[in-house]
Amino acid sequence: MTESAHATRWIAPPPDGTAEQPMHWWAALGLNRASGNSGTIEVTADARFTLWLEIDGERRLIGRGPHRGTPASWCVHRYALSIPSAPCRLLAFIESGIGELGTTSAAQLSISPGFWLRSSSFGDLTLDTGIADWRVTSADGFRWRFPSDVPNSRLAGGEQWMDVARFDAARDAAKSHWSLASACAPDEHRTLEPTPLPEMIHRRCRGGRVCTVTG
Repeated sequence: MTESAHATRWIAPPPDGTAEQPMHWWAALGLNRASGNSGTIEVTADARFTLWLEIDGERRLIGRGPHRGTPASWCVHRYALSIPSAPCRLLAFIESGIGELGTTSAAQLSISPGFWLRSSSFGDLTLDTGIADWRVTSADGFRWRFPSDVPNSRLAGGEQWMDVARFDAARDAAKSHWSLASACAPDEHRTLEPTPLPEMIHRRCRGGRVCTVTG
């Protein structure tokens, strides 16, 4: 499945005049007219996405991904989707994995920030990125930190810091700052392929350890 065979395009935040890309960002597509139909969507991102259907402020998880692949086999996830006959929106949180020092998680492959979604069987309603009116805004509260007192920290990898107080609030506080997504040039680096693995199990578990809390 190559991108050049379809009108669907990768999207990313529009350039802001600097060389930096937002580390993580939100993408949203409002569905304000009654539709009440069903179809399928294919979704992937660089490097990670979490996708919800949001109805009256309530988010219903659709899925997360993609599984790690290679540029020659970039994993795409497929989901069945029913759109209610009420105003709603698709909301995606994209973890670009590209920090201010050009870093990414060692467990995740990354080429350049982007989000890709293609829809089918929705009649005259298109949800495709690069065609539909997808809007984007940066997600505050994230940064990469490389401790200067740790030898070779640039090689071993830094720490991702998250300001929890600013994370989800940024989605609501920035409602007036959503920008039209920028369609990327045709992708010559990734070949999109259906993921060979079953969907991951999402289970809430107790665990983890908080190292430092400030505020």
